Amino acid sequence: MLLAWKAGFFENPMNMVSLAAVFVSAAAVIIAFLQWRVAANKFKFDVYEKRLAVYNDIHLFLHSIGQHKYTLDPEIANVFMKVNEAKFLLRPEDSAYLFKLLFRCKTIIPPADSNPEEYKERMARARAIYKEIHVLDDIFIKYLSVK
Repeated sequence: MLLAWKAGFFENPMNMVSLAAVFVSAAAVIIAFLQWRVAANKFKFDVYEKRLAVYNDIHLFLHSIGQHKYTLDPEIANVFMKVNEAKFLLRPEDSAYLFKLLFRCKTIIPPADSNPEEYKERMARARAIYKEIHVLDDIFIKYLSVK
C-alpha cells in the first residue's frame, strides 16, 4: 500500500474508481454467499417442518389405534392424504412402508355386524399395528435429527 502511495497510484482518480469497484464487487460476492446460505437453511427448515407434521399426524393416528383398537375410514383417508403429500420428502422405501401401514389399518375397520372371533382378530391386528410406532420412530429419526 505504501509502495502504491509513493508511485502516485492514489493521485489518479481513475485508479481510485477501479479500486472502489473491486471493493464493491467483493462485497457483492460476500452478500450473495450469505443470502445463499440463508436460503439453503430456510429450505432445510421448511422440509423439516413438513416432515415433522407428517410424523406427528401418523404418530397421533397410531396412538388412536392403540387406544381405541379400531379406526374409521375417514381417519385413514385423512392420514393417507398427508402421507401422499409428503411422499416426496421421504425416501421411496420409507413412503412405501407408510402406505403399506395405512393399507393394513383398513383391516381393523369394524364391520357393522362382527362376531366375537372377528373382534379378537381385529384387536390382535390393531395391537400389531400400534407396535409399529417404534418402526415409525426409526424411520423418522434420520429425517428429524438436527444437524
